[in-house]
Amino acid sequence: MRLQKRGNVNWRHCTSGSESCSGGPEPRQRSLAYLKGLLGTVERKNGWQLAEWIGEATPDGVQHLLERAQWDADAARDVLRSYVVEQLGERDAVLIVDETGFVKKGQHSAGVQRQYSGTAGRIENSQSGVFLCYAGGGGSAFIDRELYVPKAWTDDRARCEAAGIPGVGGVCNEVATRAQHARAGTGRRCAVWLGHG
Repeated sequence: MRLQKRGNVNWRHCTSGSESCSGGPEPRQRSLAYLKGLLGTVERKNGWQLAEWIGEATPDGVQHLLERAQWDADAARDVLRSYVVEQLGERDAVLIVDETGFVKKGQHSAGVQRQYSGTAGRIENSQSGVFLCYAGGGGSAFIDRELYVPKAWTDDRARCEAAGIPGVGGVCNEVATRAQHARAGTGRRCAVWLGHG
């Protein structure tokens, strides 16, 4: 996540309301420290480097936060949205929709298939995500995301369930292209993100 604003960021505001996002004060404190590390001066943003910057002897806590901690990604997104609207919101701001690919080796990651990946610059076994970014004079932030789930996946409910993809209501299974997915998925909240919805 990239969150920029002229002046100082009120970090407490970034985590206020996050009791509903995380499992209590420890994950919330670690997530705040992790966020500060990502946005701070840590040269390499990996588990070991961030753990050292946070003051932990091993990356176990950071890895737990990223891999196993129970938290509500949509609630965290909503907290970020509130911050962006309240602190950065401007009427002449823009929303940027972008797709990126994540190259994968196996067949079990949600939505993975052989498809064109802009990240790789060729057809690869990959996942595809669509991201929404707010940009204005006061700052910018990634504010939403959707995983593109190909038709081959949405037609196979057993495969979706095994990969943890929610029921049909949680995926855009009728969307034919990534561009349409961007409009139907992240684009559906554009007016809300700008405070006009």
